Amino acid sequence: MLGFVTGLIPLTRNDSVVDSSLKRCRVRTSKVSLRMQLKRLRWSEFEDRAAYAPLPRNWAGEFDSIGPLDPPKSQEEKLPEQIFGQKYEKPLPLNITPEEEAAFKAFQSAEQRARQEAVARLAEKKQLETAAPGIMSNFDPAWVYKTPVLEYWRSRK
Repeated sequence: MLGFVTGLIPLTRNDSVVDSSLKRCRVRTSKVSLRMQLKRLRWSEFEDRAAYAPLPRNWAGEFDSIGPLDPPKSQEEKLPEQIFGQKYEKPLPLNITPEEEAAFKAFQSAEQRARQEAVARLAEKKQLETAAPGIMSNFDPAWVYKTPVLEYWRSRK
């Protein structure tokens, strides 16, 4: 009896393996087809360039903006008539004379010279501070002497 049963066990195992592998294959193909359909749907919904075509010309009277291919509107700015209750006036163009231009350039060069001198003084000061390697530039003795320290001496001999 035992030989009869052991002879049937491999057949039933093979049949069940075939059935389960067929089921796995069907499930896998259905998952792949579902993924492809979702991908196609995603492509058509979000990445289709035809969906962003400009509106046709017959929409011109219904909306302010028609599409990117239409000519731009006039570039003139509408200036407000009043700002905080005061009448707004358009600023006049500046007429800069050569004397004013020369005075500004002299002022600008003096400011640049003063800035360069200040930067040179700062570099010298930093160089003096870093000449001594044992001192940090942002060292504060209060950090060392005012910080409480807890020491354990129990394990010392």
